[in-house]
Amino acid sequence: MLSVAVCLEDHAWQAPLASLAAACAAKDTIDSSGCESVIKWPNDIVCIHESGYSKLCGILCELVQSPCGSWFAILGIGINANAVAVPENLLQPATSLRLETGRSFDLDEMSVLLYKAVCSRMDMLKNDKYALLAHYRKNCFTLGKNVRAIEKDGKDICGIAEAVDDFGRLIIKPENGETVTVTAADVSLRLI
Repeated sequence: MLSVAVCLEDHAWQAPLASLAAACAAKDTIDSSGCESVIKWPNDIVCIHESGYSKLCGILCELVQSPCGSWFAILGIGINANAVAVPENLLQPATSLRLETGRSFDLDEMSVLLYKAVCSRMDMLKNDKYALLAHYRKNCFTLGKNVRAIEKDGKDICGIAEAVDDFGRLIIKPENGETVTVTAADVSLRLI
């Protein structure tokens, strides 16, 4: 696990995209280990198997303001690195880098790689958010899939995940009806 505080110059548009940048950074780090991964919107990193997918990494992003008025995104990133087994009764299947590659990893080295990747992807966000979004969209396997977005009130939105917009929101096209745009803070997403 690693938490990184990242200063945001314009939190209004950077905050929603910070977790997407963190997802790209985590994917970079995982891929450098020799394990191929993809992003499940908004910021889970998973391995694809014939039977479905298994989660390797989860990310939480919290927006905080310092006493002097500066805004920060606190990016909490947890990568399943050296687990030799994972519980079977989880909400979604999980795995670890060790289970996927057959070898163990030095956590200090992995932390350094992850930190550098976060810095690189946050620089990309600040300097060219469209390049970051293009990279994210290219690696987001949720796009084109049937999904169920479960809102906090329990209401479901089912349809095809059509796109990720320029604010990091997921655009869903229901079978019957107009497209719906959802934010990561408002829904829990399942692939169906």
